[in-house]
Amino acid sequence: SPEEVETNIFTIIDKFDTGSRLITDRKEKTDLAILSLKAGQLASAMSAFPSASKYLKFGINLLTEEDWETNRGLCFDLYNLCAEMDYVLGDFKGVERNLQLVLQRARNYREKLRPYYTIVQAKWSGGNMLDAVITAVALLAELGEPFPSVVTGKICREAVEETRILLSARTEEELFNLERATDVDVQEAMKFLNILTQYTYKEKKEYFPLVACKMVRLSLLRGVCRESACGFAAYGLILCGRLHKKPTLGYKYGLLAIRLLQRFQVREFQAQIYVIVYGVMGSWIGQIQATLPLLKEAMDVGLKTGDIEYAANAARVYQGRALCCGQPLGPLLLEAEVHLHHVREYKQQAVNMQRATRQVILNLMGRSSDPTQLSEDQMSSHAGKDDPDRKEFF
Repeated sequence: SPEEVETNIFTIIDKFDTGSRLITDRKEKTDLAILSLKAGQLASAMSAFPSASKYLKFGINLLTEEDWETNRGLCFDLYNLCAEMDYVLGDFKGVERNLQLVLQRARNYREKLRPYYTIVQAKWSGGNMLDAVITAVALLAELGEPFPSVVTGKICREAVEETRILLSARTEEELFNLERATDVDVQEAMKFLNILTQYTYKEKKEYFPLVACKMVRLSLLRGVCRESACGFAAYGLILCGRLHKKPTLGYKYGLLAIRLLQRFQVREFQAQIYVIVYGVMGSWIGQIQATLPLLKEAMDVGLKTGDIEYAANAARVYQGRALCCGQPLGPLLLEAEVHLHHVREYKQQAVNMQRATRQVILNLMGRSSDPTQLSEDQMSSHAGKDDPDRKEFF
């Protein structure tokens, strides 16, 4: 029965895996590919990303040339989700390999948006940061949300002021209850704007205020969506910064972001927003000790939802805060080992920062010959004097 199939879906796929080459009936292959997609989706929802990848690749191997005409949705879903699992698992070359075929088969720009979204993320996490930003900006121009080729301080100040005026006409409850966005292009644009807030905060920083303000203005004028929470958090971060120096107001928008997160029940953005609100804004507002359990929650949620980059960021901020708060070094070292393992496993760029934090703990525990240097154990063979993560740590 369908209920029995769903209950035993993993066992069924595992058994067919060994004998799939003996299947010659095309309908049986298609049905099994559909089942593989369901297994991949279920495994992904359970945070079993390696298993999800295995099931999806099994389904892809069952596809034929004819399926690209008769079962286009199945083909696109299998390849796209498989590439998304490759991204989570740190196989950035696998992402581009899978998605180049999808882009070749796409008949319009809408069919290209999901693969390009994953490609942009893979470029960033794989170290091609500037290329990721340029690609995302170009895609946003196609979606009707262009950016100026040259960004000046005057343009940024005008964007922030225009956004402030729009926001001043609404109460906090009105902002929370804004109507949902219905325009598909707006929803797609918000996805790319959201990842741009993350990227322009580190690369092409002059674009960060424009991206955050555009997200807020789209939410106000065209309706809110899942990514709107991230836009309000990024805008609040701007207000907390040295140019505007309004941490209380900025934190208010950060709390609004958390409320919107709850309204849309979006766990995949929780790590991102918690890092911004509790990890960064929390430095200006309240006691940093109170943010420690929230940052640990961000780590756990990020790992479970596949937001590995923000899980790593949450771990980095948590470890630095815990050190400043005088947490016992022994347990903190064990936590640092676990965090470092996760960052290495998923091939994240934050690995040198995690090594630096671990080495500081070792230095404070007297486990290095020179406690004033980050040059032993974890750091000496992995990061040079000019390493950017090393400089950021200091």
